[in-house]
Amino acid sequence: MTIAIVDRSQEIDANEVLYSRNPTVLRRTPLSFLVSVALVPVFGLGGVILLIWYLKVKSVRLVITDESVTLRKGIFPKRTNDIHAKDVRDVRIKQNLLERIMGVGSISVSSAANVDHAEISLDGIPNLRAVRETLHFIRHR
Repeated sequence: MTIAIVDRSQEIDANEVLYSRNPTVLRRTPLSFLVSVALVPVFGLGGVILLIWYLKVKSVRLVITDESVTLRKGIFPKRTNDIHAKDVRDVRIKQNLLERIMGVGSISVSSAANVDHAEISLDGIPNLRAVRETLHFIRHR
């Protein structure tokens, strides 16, 4: 008798990836970023802040494939939130004036199971128009 072990982490990669990005820090909060850089000579405080920001950004990823929308969070304890493409019901984007100038914003995706509450919500996403168009494309295929 053989037991097959299936690695589900590679399942997303089998689909065609249409969008895969981490949120941005510099373009979302440029003033805070510049203050942190200015604080680097002061006991390395700015370096610590920049390292924490870098780890936070690299630990979050939005992946849109031809079959699903996935939000991956975490460095060691990974959390994944998936919505099947056919279950996407609501896509909301939000940008303030500075975010519009910098080309980033927030996105919220709701599924058929929970339209009132966004299952995937993420700030600092670059190129929101392309993300929204990609989500509408996979939703209406």
